[in-house]
Amino acid sequence: PFGRGEPSPAASQLLLDAVTEFEPFVLRTRLVAFKHHDKCSSVWLVPDESSLEQVKKLQEACGAVFPQPKRNKKLKKLLGFTPHMTLGQFPSEYAAKTFIALVEDKLGNLTFPVQDIYLLSRPDRNSSAVDQLRVPLGTPNYNISLVSAISEYASLRKAGVALSASTTRSVLLERCSFDVMALGKSGNVTAIEAMVANLKGNNVEIDAKLLNLILMALIKSRAPARAVAIFDELTQQASKSAGTIWVEAAKSVSANKNKKAAVGADEDEEQEFTPVVPSVQCYATLIKALGLARDLPRAHKVIDKMVREGPPPTIRVINALLEACVRNDDVEAAKKLFSSLRGVRGEGSGQMLTPDTEAGVSISLQPTEVSYNIMVNAYAKARQVNQAFKMLLEMRRGGCKPDMITYTTLIKACVTAGQMERAKGLLVQMDEVDIEPDATTYNALIGGYAKQLKWRECKELMAEMDQRGIAPNLLSFSYTIRACVKARRIREGQRHFEQLQELGLVPNVNVYSTLMAGFASQGMLTEAQQLMSAMQMQRIRPNEYTFSSLIEAFLRAGYARSALEVHEKMAALNLDMDDVVLRTQKMRALAMEGLLGQAFEELKGIKAMQKSNKEGVKTVVYNELIAACMARDDIEAGTEAFQLLLDDGATPNRKTFAAATKCSLQGMARTELLLDLVKRTREAGWAVLGPLYVNALKAALEAGEPDLALLLMEERRSGGFKVTKVDAKEAANLELRAMNALQANSKGQWYERVGGTKVKASSGRLGSITGSAGSADYGEWQSDEESRDWSANPEDRSFFAAEWW
Repeated sequence: PFGRGEPSPAASQLLLDAVTEFEPFVLRTRLVAFKHHDKCSSVWLVPDESSLEQVKKLQEACGAVFPQPKRNKKLKKLLGFTPHMTLGQFPSEYAAKTFIALVEDKLGNLTFPVQDIYLLSRPDRNSSAVDQLRVPLGTPNYNISLVSAISEYASLRKAGVALSASTTRSVLLERCSFDVMALGKSGNVTAIEAMVANLKGNNVEIDAKLLNLILMALIKSRAPARAVAIFDELTQQASKSAGTIWVEAAKSVSANKNKKAAVGADEDEEQEFTPVVPSVQCYATLIKALGLARDLPRAHKVIDKMVREGPPPTIRVINALLEACVRNDDVEAAKKLFSSLRGVRGEGSGQMLTPDTEAGVSISLQPTEVSYNIMVNAYAKARQVNQAFKMLLEMRRGGCKPDMITYTTLIKACVTAGQMERAKGLLVQMDEVDIEPDATTYNALIGGYAKQLKWRECKELMAEMDQRGIAPNLLSFSYTIRACVKARRIREGQRHFEQLQELGLVPNVNVYSTLMAGFASQGMLTEAQQLMSAMQMQRIRPNEYTFSSLIEAFLRAGYARSALEVHEKMAALNLDMDDVVLRTQKMRALAMEGLLGQAFEELKGIKAMQKSNKEGVKTVVYNELIAACMARDDIEAGTEAFQLLLDDGATPNRKTFAAATKCSLQGMARTELLLDLVKRTREAGWAVLGPLYVNALKAALEAGEPDLALLLMEERRSGGFKVTKVDAKEAANLELRAMNALQANSKGQWYERVGGTKVKASSGRLGSITGSAGSADYGEWQSDEESRDWSANPEDRSFFAAEWW
């Protein structure tokens, strides 16, 4: 029933998180007789039926936070016992029932307000001192009573009133501990600092436990630098060494006791604040804060001082330093520190250091499972997967048993390195060594498959979780939905979204945004609008990505005006509008509405924003403007946007040329436009890609210009066009049409011109490769496709990477 004192602050924080949903309630009781055996029965005060259900739910919540008793056969039965208060023991069951009959009128209907639960701890089994930490039920209600209590306590001490250290001060500090935990949970750094200033200003003797809670609360509030500053302030570390603090603190406490005992002491004498004597746990938390604050040199100095002056560091402190090294990506420092651990289990830490090892020193402490897990994580972050697996072997040789955290970290390392089969093998290995995986383990695998767009594997792992009785959490569904959306399996992602809701999970804004992006990519406007309505019903505020996806759905459906209205609503909600995607969508909408002047102004704004961020404008921005202008058959504006892309140094890709050909021009007008684009591209020094070649070839044939088509084909043979496999088949069909449109010989053979007629290339018309085509003898063309020189640049295959959708 008792826990060790050191980890009790961390345990109390876990307990506080677990019981926040439980509001205070009234416990109603009844008297029962419990027979142990024939010669002994007890009278219990137990909850009645109406209260028992609430107590059991509270027990289950606490049991979920602390599952350790389930592993102990002797303690396992405690989880199912009936809560009770023993009023007395009797020699027989008859005597116990007689007692109940006598006192039932007075004690039978007692009620108690249940507002808190208590976490008990003591240093060891033989210690009679029991420390307790109160954890309140429900949402904390802050008021100024604590400030008044601190002030009153200081006034009584100043007046010379004898205060019991075991009652008044402990109750005050216990109340402070509760408030510090609650403030840390809410991230209220200002209130925490105000409490510390109030305690110090009123000379309240802060103990090591409260100091540790203050540090933990500031770390939880993401203010590690303030935690370090508070530690220095309360322990006066800035000016004194650790050993000096321990000695002077003891002297100060003794002097204060003598001052209180002195008769006729001056009541107005100013009392000085007594520095806190930090415990080992305080130092461990300090090192954690230093790691988060990226002050690794100071963390090493803390260990050095502890070794020289005390208190001697424990393996918990060493682990904190190991974790700080890993957090700061200093794997070498972590390796050096870990290699210095040369202790043997049971030897203790009497002699902390011995010289002359590879690490420089040898710390007489044995690494624990936590130490090994930290090192596995270090190698995993550094993507040294093989080293992480070697650490697993060392862990077994060192007598430490790998646990679920070890295997989960290894799985994450394999996933990061893209070794999915190896990661899946670790899951099988966990079954062999009888280690039960949890949702975190499966989420690591599901996340890896999601990155590879393997939605079927994600789905299979979700089914496997269900078979094992492991409930998938929100992250499991988030990864699976993301995999489905990116693989263009939108309906499959929608089914997982519905399953998520059926299980009682509440999707967050990220899940909504992911599914919204899927609907937008497929132009599913109705589904996108319904999803936005569902978010509003759930009181989930959409973010920039959610609105961006909705805007995309409107644009793909052709509702540019509605897209602009959504954009205006975002501005009214004070959302971040300085985003290249959002501004590009606004530019598209303006162009689709025919407001081309405003669209080009928006492009200038995007260029200025990217320039201030020292970034170039992405090709996709120009592509969207080119496509919008060409779709309206505004050839002049589309050509201007195309030329801006070239002048600004952006790289034209397949979608650039595809967008530039999306106009309704026909005949020679279309052919001249496409040849002009070819010329502009070559003059800018860029290669002309497949979409423009295919469209130019098709336009020449439809305009009745087979000789021009033949010229384009010769340009391609000479390297003037780069046609990838994506366009190769269509290009081959068009080239066949061009050859058939020219002339067949009397034998009915194709692809061969009688007499080897020569066609001259026009470098002026195509902006050609300086006449490199020269003159071409088409008598050399063969019917064998293998003799053709198809261009297939592998770099051209990654063109989708530059686009959002």
